[in-house]
Amino acid sequence: MLPILKKIRKLLDKKQKRTMLGLVVLMIISALLQTAGVGLLVQVVELVIDPEAVAGDGITHTIYVLFGIQDHRSFSLFIMFALIAVYVLKNVFLYIQQKLTLAFVYTNQFRTSERMMRNYMLRDYEFYLNADTAVVQRNITSDVNNIYALILNLLQLLSDGFISLFVISYCFVTNGTVTLLLAGVLLLLMIVIKQVLKPIMYKSGKDNQDYYSGLFKWISQIVQGIKEVKITCSEKYFVDQYRKCGKGYVEAVQKYSLLSSVPKLLI
Repeated sequence: MLPILKKIRKLLDKKQKRTMLGLVVLMIISALLQTAGVGLLVQVVELVIDPEAVAGDGITHTIYVLFGIQDHRSFSLFIMFALIAVYVLKNVFLYIQQKLTLAFVYTNQFRTSERMMRNYMLRDYEFYLNADTAVVQRNITSDVNNIYALILNLLQLLSDGFISLFVISYCFVTNGTVTLLLAGVLLLLMIVIKQVLKPIMYKSGKDNQDYYSGLFKWISQIVQGIKEVKITCSEKYFVDQYRKCGKGYVEAVQKYSLLSSVPKLLI
């Protein structure tokens, strides 16, 4: 994880880093709103199950006393309207946060691709005499897309992490024993994912990248050398090689996508 973060740190300039910091602040606010929504939902359910909960020593009683509400009916209406207001505010805020996050990722994705394009254009002619066209195309397109897809996933992971931290803190305050038990189970699953799935996913990702570059290579050779292909009647050879490379790419990307979904299914 640390090597990836170091590479991303080198990739982004100061303005982009400040924007990411702003997105992190929005994530913290979003996590607080999510936790507030969960907390109010719990209070509504508790009121429905036990109308006398307002007389206890829990959070429901604290809210009841804090706002000085005199009867159970008024308090129930207050909690429900508060729940509706929090959920509306939360969803509006999440929409804005997601829109800003996607705008940051995809705008900078194109700018980075443009910057790499400009860098290759400024290189000497001698560089292109031995350059692999497929690798150059992959670097400008798919590699840039993949790194910003990684940044998007990291931002999503960070957002989910804040939400989990605040919700777990709330659950620990309300029921510490059950929270510790669930935390132990989740920790065990994380160890399994890291030790078993991660090496397999790394190999699948590497195969995916190599086969994708191979597809570009065969297309480039066919287009640039179409005259020789026609003269030697080797169309079938190139089609077979492209099909072979494509079969490997399909298997690699399917395997990687399937393994990527496993942690979500486990958790």
